[in-house]
Amino acid sequence: MRRSWLVFALLLSLGINVGLVGVAWLRLRAQATRAEAPRYFDRDPGARLADHLGLQGETRSRFLSLQRELGGRVSEIRPLLSRLERELRRELVSPHPDAARVEALQREIAEATLALDRAFAASVIASREILDDRAKHAYLRFVERFPLRPGLDRERDPRRPPGPRPARPTGGAPPEADERRPPPNSP
Repeated sequence: MRRSWLVFALLLSLGINVGLVGVAWLRLRAQATRAEAPRYFDRDPGARLADHLGLQGETRSRFLSLQRELGGRVSEIRPLLSRLERELRRELVSPHPDAARVEALQREIAEATLALDRAFAASVIASREILDDRAKHAYLRFVERFPLRPGLDRERDPRRPPGPRPARPTGGAPPEADERRPPPNSP
């Protein structure tokens, strides 16, 4: 009886080891396959959109040209906008903020934002002119969902309640147990 248990334990151990080796081999093979496959997000976003719209030939090349122009404007304006916003934040939290400097930075931010909005609008209008009805419909659905300024369009999204997002809890007592807050039924 002891010998049969020993044989059973050895066979069970062998099966587990073969299974572990098989899983490791499959994992390595999957990683190699992923590394060889072209990644969707490594491609040009304009090309992905053109593929989604089913654009071919001259229309595709004109559309891609418009998207590259927009990308160039965005990559030129966004860093400027980020720098201006950082400067404004630094000025606002400095010990003695300069009101004239704050005003100037706000004006520059507004101008950069307007330039970004104008570039986007010009690209959309020019793209609409070269697309056929089917592609135009799909493109406009994309534009409709595209956030002009991420975070600011949240209030316009009908699926989200208006107002700021609720803060994430950071720990501590739950709000109901907070002694500084009056109970919900108190006057």
